[in-house]
Formats: sequence, structure tokens, C-alpha cells
Amino acid sequence: MERINLLKEYGIVNESGYEDLLTIKRVFAEKFNIILTEENAGVMITHIATAFKRLETKEKVNPIDENVLEELKKEEVYIKAAEILKCLKEAVRNQLSKEEDTFILVHICTLLSQL
Repeated sequence: MERINLLKEYGIVNESGYEDLLTIKRVFAEKFNIILTEENAGVMITHIATAFKRLETKEKVNPIDENVLEELKKEEVYIKAAEILKCLKEAVRNQLSKEEDTFILVHICTLLSQL
């Protein structure tokens, strides 16, 4: 995705974040047979990039509303999304907060729902 290169070019992610974004793209393709595109994952990739930036600047993100999280857990794609998130976290160097993880989980559920 060209977006990943642009995020690096414009300084949204550092080298470590850039490598992690490439790893995320690869994990989706190799482990889950999901090709990330601008259309299906552009927003998710940007969110992860800005989450890496917040990690670097030690900026906190407000937690997702508990009601939203409870509704998310009812989605049929939730278990698969949680599995993907676990694999992503194991594959990347930048470890995000639980609050960031929850937002990324929402993006993964959205992605899986579109497939």
C-alpha cells in the first residue's frame, strides 16, 4: 500500500513503525490470506501508524466506550479479529496500549465484515 510509504515519508511513523506496518501487511497476507488494500484497510493502517506515533510521544488515548466493546464482542467476526490482533501483537516490535488494541480490534472487525 502506497499509504504506508507516505506515512513514513511525512514522518507519521519512524523506521520501527514503518517496519511494523509492513509486518502487519505481511501477517494479514501470509497467515490469514487477506490482502490489505487502500479500500479495505487504509483507515486501519493510518490509525495504527498514529498509534505508533502516540506511543513514541507518550500521548494517551481515551478508552473505547464499554457499550461499544460489548456490542463488538457479539459480532460473529469478533473471535477471528481477536486472533488476528494477537498474531499482529506477537509479530511487531511496537507494543501498543490496551486502549489502542481495542480500537484496532474495531478496525479488524470492520475489515472482516467487509470480506
